[in-house]
Amino acid sequence: LERWFLSLLDRGEQNVLIDFERLRYISSAGLRVLLMAAKRMAAAGGRLTLCALGSNIQEVFEIAGFTSIFQIHPTRLDAVGRT
Repeated sequence: LERWFLSLLDRGEQNVLIDFERLRYISSAGLRVLLMAAKRMAAAGGRLTLCALGSNIQEVFEIAGFTSIFQIHPTRLDAVGRT
């Protein structure tokens, strides 16, 4: 995941949407990579947007304080309509 984000940044991508609809678990390593990616994208003038977090993932993000760091939308359609 980290290499993928770094390759996006190297290509000049500035806005990325990640759909979490099929994600059932995220580790602390995954959270760390998302935080790193969000910081680097913001430094490049872009943003990392997330959508379709299941209730378990949403709870992890709330506990970690990530809901105030990321733009999070309930669905992909909602995210695309607002990004």
